[in-house]
Amino acid sequence: MKLLDRYIVWNFSCSLLMWCGIFIGIYTLFDLLNNFDSFIGRVGFFETLSIIASYYFFHSFSFLDTLSPFLFLISAITLLKRMDQSNEIIALMASGVSRFRILIPLLLIALFFSLLFFTVREVVIPTHLVNVVKTPDAYFEGGEGVVVKQIRDMETRIRISGDKVFSAENRLHKPLFTLPPGFSAIESKITAEDAVYFESGKLRKGIPAGWLLMKVQEGDLLRSSSVKRPNSDQDLILTPKDYSDILALDQCFIVSRVPVELLAIGDQWVWYTSVFKLAEAANNPSLDFKKEDLQTRVHLRLLRPIIDLLPFFIFLPMIFFRNTKNITKEIGFCVFLTFVYMGLQYVCSYFGPKIDPFLAAWFPVLIFFPIAAVVFTELILTPKMINKTANIPAENTEKNRDKNYVKTDEKK
Repeated sequence: MKLLDRYIVWNFSCSLLMWCGIFIGIYTLFDLLNNFDSFIGRVGFFETLSIIASYYFFHSFSFLDTLSPFLFLISAITLLKRMDQSNEIIALMASGVSRFRILIPLLLIALFFSLLFFTVREVVIPTHLVNVVKTPDAYFEGGEGVVVKQIRDMETRIRISGDKVFSAENRLHKPLFTLPPGFSAIESKITAEDAVYFESGKLRKGIPAGWLLMKVQEGDLLRSSSVKRPNSDQDLILTPKDYSDILALDQCFIVSRVPVELLAIGDQWVWYTSVFKLAEAANNPSLDFKKEDLQTRVHLRLLRPIIDLLPFFIFLPMIFFRNTKNITKEIGFCVFLTFVYMGLQYVCSYFGPKIDPFLAAWFPVLIFFPIAAVVFTELILTPKMINKTANIPAENTEKNRDKNYVKTDEKK
């Protein structure tokens, strides 16, 4: 790596960290003022500071993820603006360094951070999903359990509820399973002390995914035969009478494919879970999400590195390599267009699935990608040397100056 590359990579990294810190500070300040009553006066001073730090640490991940295209652009603008003010860009170009050579390390380090953000989005946030969406009250309650968000299994029509859910343990404390009307003549509600979720085949080979209820309080259900699905021979509620090899006398098993995290988070689950779980959810009949919306989110997640870097190819050449006189005005205009670009992504993701999930995710990229290709090609790859004082090519200016010298000599 050459000196120029190290200089640009280091300064861009510092600029990105600076802007991340600035926006996190602004977000924390305004949100803390809004939630001031939720934090103050509940526990000791130092414990309150610890809870505030934990709350905004986890919430900052989702906040920065939303602003990633703008953060990359404004960090690059800060770097190039500083280089322009110190005439470093002019000195580099005068020494034979091309515009494309100046942007190469900038684009590569931006790609690196875009992939880093992608990793955080797909690994770190899903791993700490409960902490990312926790309210201040949930932090003060203590413990890892959170209040259960009531969910209906759309495949079996069973409503799942309870006291608290522990996502790390796949455990539901004091569960309550409400059966649909006319489903079972034995019980309409099933309660227990605890319930543990097992993936398909984990409890025993051939057993689908579902909940193992322990210390079930409905004795008539435990003494009866297993309850089958309507119009099907498949068992939906497994009892000890038929499955004594895997179930104790106070246990039963209820088939369900509702993820545990969905009970802890609710509808926000689709915003923060990983792309692999979104793809699985698109084919899960137990979830009350439209398949088209989930498919659109999968495409948007996979396109995020491209979405983050497109403003680079459009706006950076327009600001610094277009021979403009008012760079500050150009910066403001391009930052505004970046917000328009980000807004178009959200509008298409909201309305587009009703038309076509693939088009909803790709439409903004299909619009801006040709523009980026033209701008980058015209201003970076094949730049034209323009005289700033007059809108005529520099070569013609030199020829006219030579002709004037010849005419002056003839007159003398």
